[in-house]
Amino acid sequence: MEFTDDLEVSGFPDDSQYFDSLDNIEGTLAPGEELTGQVIYEAYENQENYLRITGGLVASGAAKNHIRFTFEKSEIE
Repeated sequence: MEFTDDLEVSGFPDDSQYFDSLDNIEGTLAPGEELTGQVIYEAYENQENYLRITGGLVASGAAKNHIRFTFEKSEIE
């Protein structure tokens, strides 16, 4: 997953791997399963931001679905 404020360009990767105190999200999900953990993304201060599947994964066929979550500025901490 990557975080971006512009769907036409690449975004920022999850930086949680650099923090030993975080419960990182790792693994593969099967249909109907869920994972919980913590992520950290670098972001610009824009009104609307997106968390999406990395474009290269979709283009290569590794990810079969386009997944995107939209966040308003007020929802980001």
